[in-house]
Amino acid sequence: MKPKEKVTRLPVQHPNAPHCANCKGPLPNFNFANFTLFAGEADGVTLMAVTFHIRCKCGAPWDLRKTVKS
Repeated sequence: MKPKEKVTRLPVQHPNAPHCANCKGPLPNFNFANFTLFAGEADGVTLMAVTFHIRCKCGAPWDLRKTVKS
């Protein structure tokens, strides 16, 4: 099994313009992402947020969290 890489969660940033704290490069905001849950898939569960594990073009790994809008 491959050892888990240490990933730093970005501090709260502008939701439409996140950036890499290392190189200041722009990161995707994932505003385009859509998910569909079918009836019965998540009975009794409320999806509150999704975390994307990404790597900046400079090589730095980050976690971007998006709150779910219903």
